[in-house]
Amino acid sequence: MRKIFQWAALFLVTSGLTTAAMAQTSVRSHSGSHIAHPHTLRDDATQLTSLLKEFLDNVNDPVMHMRFWADDLIYVSSAGTVRTKAAIVNAVRVEAVQAASGKALPPEKYSAEEITVRSYGPLAVINFTLVAHEPEAATEKLRRYRNSGVFQLNADGWQAISWQSTAIPETAKR
Repeated sequence: MRKIFQWAALFLVTSGLTTAAMAQTSVRSHSGSHIAHPHTLRDDATQLTSLLKEFLDNVNDPVMHMRFWADDLIYVSSAGTVRTKAAIVNAVRVEAVQAASGKALPPEKYSAEEITVRSYGPLAVINFTLVAHEPEAATEKLRRYRNSGVFQLNADGWQAISWQSTAIPETAKR
């Protein structure tokens, strides 16, 4: 009888350790490369809003694009063109060279309105109205786009992994 209790105790201790080890493994594999510090919805919204505004202020800088877009980005433009991070960064670099040589129009300025951020742990969705300000119009002409992006929190911070832009027709009411 004493042997049965010893085996039962050993079984319970062993199964408890195994369960604890499995739980740690699943947490570790679930967290992957996510940042270890805790974050809150408000922190996420503040960080992403700040990142978006910084990006729009520096949209002509290829380094900013390298930081903003994830390597596996899927970007769908308002014209329906699918782009990768490499294609976007390359286009920004070409435009920067043309601008430096005086062969390009002054760059457009951008701003964001109606920013909404929803956080889902290491993922977040941002939705906003992008306002494009034309550089050399006699009267300021604005174009508006609805933009949605999915961001992932990784070791490099928040990066956009998916992006969708839709032009808002001038006749549409806001």
